[in-house]
Amino acid sequence: VEGDLTAQVSSQNIAANVGDEVTLSGTALGQGDNVRVYLIGPRGNFLGPSGSSQEAASVDIDEEEFEEDYAAFSNRGQYTFIVVGHGRDGDYASQYGFGGESLQSDLTPQQAVAIVNDEYTGAGVDDQIVEITVQAENPQLAIDDFTTNGEVAQGEVTVSGTSNREDGTTVFVEVLGQSE
Repeated sequence: VEGDLTAQVSSQNIAANVGDEVTLSGTALGQGDNVRVYLIGPRGNFLGPSGSSQEAASVDIDEEEFEEDYAAFSNRGQYTFIVVGHGRDGDYASQYGFGGESLQSDLTPQQAVAIVNDEYTGAGVDDQIVEITVQAENPQLAIDDFTTNGEVAQGEVTVSGTSNREDGTTVFVEVLGQSE
């Protein structure tokens, strides 16, 4: 039976340049002991989980699942994860780990994605590939309007809103009255 490879990220949008992380996770049925993960930044560079320059990360599979945290979002723009699992033959199309000197430093993101995809596709290649994008933006926080005609009833008030910061980030909301 052909194996199965799935992948997803904990958030499609992330705040750039503040150290926020996304978790890349998935299932890898029949994919061996690890999957290869390429992260291509908005400037065409290859990044490792912590943002260092790297061509591919080997992420271990444990009980047919994998998970890795990435905090490599130092620039605004689109980041592309390419997850590769080896096919039925038990080997990757590239035996030696694709990258190193074979990659130029002046690639566009589209060229870098195409190079990785070309390496793991073609005649006789059965590696499985999953491609996921994440958008890194300026940190944002929006507060929902909790007033009625600009006024608030006396008593407890619930303040809610949205943010592109990672889950668990603490934000401070200061509510001021007429007398500050």
